Amino acid sequence: MNGPGQQTGQIGSAVPAQALPKRRQVLDVATALLALAKLRIGLAISLSALAGALLALGHWPSLAMTLALTLGALLAASGAAACNHYYERDLDAQMKRTSRRPFASGTFVPSFWWPLSFAVVMLGGSLLVASQAGLLAGLMVLAGALTYALVYTVWLKRRTHWNIVIGGLAGSWAVWAGAAAVGTEALWRIEIQLFALILFLWTPSHFWSLAIAVREDYRRAGVPMLPVVRGLHTAAVWTLINALIL
Repeated sequence: MNGPGQQTGQIGSAVPAQALPKRRQVLDVATALLALAKLRIGLAISLSALAGALLALGHWPSLAMTLALTLGALLAASGAAACNHYYERDLDAQMKRTSRRPFASGTFVPSFWWPLSFAVVMLGGSLLVASQAGLLAGLMVLAGALTYALVYTVWLKRRTHWNIVIGGLAGSWAVWAGAAAVGTEALWRIEIQLFALILFLWTPSHFWSLAIAVREDYRRAGVPMLPVVRGLHTAAVWTLINALIL
């Protein structure tokens, strides 16, 4: 029999009742931290860097370089994504699609230590890449993260409907970083530049389609996305044009 204040787990072990809320809290915090990282975007960035190295080499890179590019690019991208969450928490709170994000919902309380921690994660990921793939590759991973965290999020997002077009360079930096891991001469090869261009062109059509679908969210938050400032017809036309170029 279980004593007072105990529950029997599925495997028959007695678990103190007060431990269950604590475990739930830990799980909630871990889930919120994963949400900050935007892992789907981070994994896409990691695979782009890895593909850049594969394309430049003509064969699979070494295990050490593979792990460094994958994990380092993922860390840098995750730090940049978390910066995006932090800086846009006021906008996110006004949009139905993003209102449950950790900072917008109040799960995490803003403080100076958050952006400092995110900067450390971005730098750490870049240093990891640099340690195995060279300084230039590490700097390019960092450039991609800063393009998303600063150029897109801080500078462009609230100012112009060109925000997502220029912000698309974040993906191209990952391709260049992978190529730079092989050597500087690989950066100038036509297939590398075409691949970087594909990543650049993919972003606007993808994001404009999303902006069309949730345009009222962006209008309410005052974000100058293309369908908000130029209308649905213009946004649809430019989405099609960009897709055809892609």
